[in-house]
Amino acid sequence: MSIGGTIRTSDYIAAQFLHMRRTAVFFAGFVFVAVLLCFLLLKNPFSPQGAGFYLLCYFAALTAAFVLYIPIRAKRTLRQYKALSEPITIEVQELGLRFKRLNGEMLLPWSHLQKWRYNRGVLLLYVEDRLFHMVPSHFFSSANDFAAFVDVLNRRG
Repeated sequence: MSIGGTIRTSDYIAAQFLHMRRTAVFFAGFVFVAVLLCFLLLKNPFSPQGAGFYLLCYFAALTAAFVLYIPIRAKRTLRQYKALSEPITIEVQELGLRFKRLNGEMLLPWSHLQKWRYNRGVLLLYVEDRLFHMVPSHFFSSANDFAAFVDVLNRRG
């Protein structure tokens, strides 16, 4: 099986959102909110604005950071890291996945693949907790080919 294409800006942004899901960053954020809420309730429990106002401001800021900052950072990274914008071909081989770009190629052995995560738009192949190779779904000719690739990963993992 051989797949390939060019990574788009929207693919990289989708990969960043998928990567951020269920990570320690969000867990730490929720713990921070809980501690902040407890502090505000104990400090000023009967204020008409109370903790609800501050909590609402916090969630608005968190949402703005998540919705605005991540795409801006992702676009900047994609502009700076030229290799991500080059066409890529990925071949499923017995030893692992072979990635081919204009300026070189590499083999990702099956044993080096720690985990993978996917949604309908992108698949992330992790070699460690924060380093991944992304495979956008538009690299595949059909949804069945995408599902077959996921099956290969499940069999090898």
